[in-house]
Amino acid sequence: MKYSGKDFRQFYKHIVTIEVNEDTRKVIGNLNGGETADIVYAYGYIDHEAGFTFEVLATGKHDNRKPIDQIEGNDKSCVKLRAGSVQGLEISFIADEASYRTKFAKKIKTIEYYNVSNEIEETRSFGFLDEARHDYYIDDVAVFLVKEGNDPERCWVRIEGLDPEKHRIIGTLLNEPNQDFGYHIQDTITFFVQKTDDNQVLCIADLNDSLNNEEEAEGSRLEKAVTRFYQERNERNFINVLEILCDSYVWIPCKAKMSERDEKRFAEMIGDVEEDEETLAKRLLGKRFATLDDTRLIPDILQNGDDFFFPIFSTAEAMGEYGNKFSKIAKHILEVLPLARNNSKQPIGLVLNAFSEPLVIPKEFWDLLEELKSGSGEE
Repeated sequence: MKYSGKDFRQFYKHIVTIEVNEDTRKVIGNLNGGETADIVYAYGYIDHEAGFTFEVLATGKHDNRKPIDQIEGNDKSCVKLRAGSVQGLEISFIADEASYRTKFAKKIKTIEYYNVSNEIEETRSFGFLDEARHDYYIDDVAVFLVKEGNDPERCWVRIEGLDPEKHRIIGTLLNEPNQDFGYHIQDTITFFVQKTDDNQVLCIADLNDSLNNEEEAEGSRLEKAVTRFYQERNERNFINVLEILCDSYVWIPCKAKMSERDEKRFAEMIGDVEEDEETLAKRLLGKRFATLDDTRLIPDILQNGDDFFFPIFSTAEAMGEYGNKFSKIAKHILEVLPLARNNSKQPIGLVLNAFSEPLVIPKEFWDLLEELKSGSGEE
């Protein structure tokens, strides 16, 4: 069997063997047995940003597509084959997969890092979305933007959540529309699925719809609640901020971090950085750089004296000039809290809109934020 985006569920969270060709051998060459292997044992998972991926567990040999020899894997090595790189290669399923799961349990557990929210995980089971999915980037779907006065325009949208009450899917625009829809790349929109008379499935974002305007207004509600709290500092107004925040998507500033291997390759490509900017720009014009390993997006942490704070913003614009140095990621606040709790700097609080009208949400209130009943915030 060969990889197909339409059949990704057959490989998802399963151990398979993948035949080795010249290109994949370049990737696995440093593994035990990599120079002579004709198959690799791999675990299929989905990286929300990098797409469907096979984590290499070990190398091996096969006879008539049946594994006959397997070389011990290395838990310290991290070798990934993206779906696009195995396109056309033979992939086989393993009869005694349970024993391999036990054997490689430690390695497979490390992939839990790529787990997503329950809502995103649920959308991966939506077969009706498969016609619109990208073959490799499983959480990315083609959505038609619709607005009065504009022609329908097809854009890629990355799924970020669900709005079950309004029967919508929440996503982030991945490319800048050619027309003026009032929405831009990295903006959050909602869309629904519609079947045409000839049974074609379309994903549609009605940008005339107030549901999409609500995402934009969400940041404004939060800002108004904070202003109201500062005007009258009482428990009721502070709780109202938390009630609105618990239903909100917020923006996080992140830094891109390449692996040591990719950083070294990138430095070699750049070469002499002592050149003036114009000379350096001309020399690098047209060059392309593709990472071999995952590039991590690491949230920025703010420091005040000995204390650290996890910054969140009501809108991307609220970051101001500070945000120009970072990638800007939108996440639901309930997805942000685990990031803050697990951060190595152990922030003592979230800080909302640190550079305009800052409000600190101390760590002792995070549990309350998760427990608040959705939709109870006042206007």
